[in-house]
This record gives sequence, structure tokens and C-alpha cells, in this order.
Amino acid sequence: MGRADLCNKNIMTLLKKAGLTAVKLGVESANKNILLQSEKNLDIASVEKTVKMCRKLGIKTHLTFTFGLFGENAETVKETINFAQKINPDSVQFSIATPFPGTKFYNDLLQKHSLDNMDWNQFDGNRTTVIKDNEHNLDLEKILIKAEKAGMHILKGGTKNEF
Repeated sequence: MGRADLCNKNIMTLLKKAGLTAVKLGVESANKNILLQSEKNLDIASVEKTVKMCRKLGIKTHLTFTFGLFGENAETVKETINFAQKINPDSVQFSIATPFPGTKFYNDLLQKHSLDNMDWNQFDGNRTTVIKDNEHNLDLEKILIKAEKAGMHILKGGTKNEF
């Protein structure tokens, strides 16, 4: 696991020589504003650069993206999926943001009355949404299914159609 913005050619070359075969990079979103609001502090251009570098070194890349962070809307969803298709990682994972208790994300949603339910079985960190989105009316669970289909296109070497 790593951060794309912290990967450089020297480090990755050494890791490859030491036996590294794959790296998992948490991207979350391709949208700059969402990354800023979530305090990810990631320059999205570094992700593309790192994936290309890893490909040249023979290191597989697995990228993870999350839907439902503050600022998410239909356009940012498309932006993220299109970005994943454009950079063509070896594998991709999409999930729904889960506001775990004790995190800033959870506290902010609680304060805004934006938690849909408090059934702890629904806080799975993957496929189920507990976020109530009145602003953009996004159905994150349906978005996840569409994104996974687009992700399968990536893995099968399919045509990179816009989402």
C-alpha cells in the first residue's frame, strides 16, 4: 500500500529489486476539490505519473476510489471513473465512503444531520451507504454498480468509453 505522490523512480526501483510486484494506491477521487475537502493532499497528476512509472518497472498497480465524499456529484463521479479508465491500472476498486465513528468525516456528517441510519451493520466500508445526500440526490449504491462495470471494462482491456 502506498501514496502515489510519495512514489519516485529511485524508491520504486529499489523496491522492485527487493521483490515488489504490485502496489495498492488510495486515490479516492479524481476531483481536486473533493481531495482538498477530504484533506487527502494528493495531486492527481502524481497518480498518472506513478502508474506509468510502475508499468515501466514491471510493478502492477491497484487503485482504489471512493464515492460519497463531500462535494461528490454526478460530474465528479464521471470524472473519477473516466480518470480510472484513462490511466488504465492493472486493477481498480470502487467503494462507498463510510463515515466511521471518531473520524472527521463522521463528525461532520453527524453535525449536518446527513447520516441515513445508525445501523452499525450497514457501516461496511465498501458497498452500503449510510450517507443521506439531499444536495445532489446521488444513489451511491447504483453508482458503485455502474463504476464496477466500467472498472471491468478496464480489466478486460475494453474500449475506454466515457462513463
